Amino acid sequence: MNRRGFTILEMLIAIGLMAFLGAVSQRLFVASFRTMQAARSADTAITRFDHAMLRLRADSWSSTEFSANGLSATLKQSDRPAITWRFDESGNLSRTDGDSTLTWPDISKGARFSASGPELILTVSDSFNKHSSSIKLISQLQVANSNMISGGAP
Repeated sequence: MNRRGFTILEMLIAIGLMAFLGAVSQRLFVASFRTMQAARSADTAITRFDHAMLRLRADSWSSTEFSANGLSATLKQSDRPAITWRFDESGNLSRTDGDSTLTWPDISKGARFSASGPELILTVSDSFNKHSSSIKLISQLQVANSNMISGGAP
C-alpha cells in the first residue's frame, strides 16, 4: 500500500510537540526578560549608591567636624554651612546643604551613621543575606589638625 500523507495521530503528535516547545520557549523568554529587568534595576541601584558615596566622601574629606546619631550625620565645613546627611525610614538618603537638598531613593533601609574622631562611619545592612558592611570616610582636615597638634608630620 502506498501512503501519501500523514495520519491524524501523526498530526496530533506534531501539534503537541510544537505546543510543548512553544510553552518552553515562552517561559524561557519571560525568565530572560525578568532577569534583564532585575539586572537593570540592580545596576541602577549600584550607580545611585556609588554617586551618593562619591558625594559623601567629598563632603567628609573637607569636613572640620563630624557628628552622627544613627540615621543622620552633620558635617561641619570651615567655609560654608554644615551639611546634613539623613536616612529616612524607607531607606532614602538625603543631603542638605543650606537651602538645597539632594535625594537618592532606596539606598539602604538598615543604614546607620556613627563618628569616631576623624572618621565618619556608614554601616550598611544587607537585608538579603543579613550581612552588614562599614564604610569609613576620613576627614583630611581633621587628620591634618590632629597631626599638627600632636607634633606629627603635616
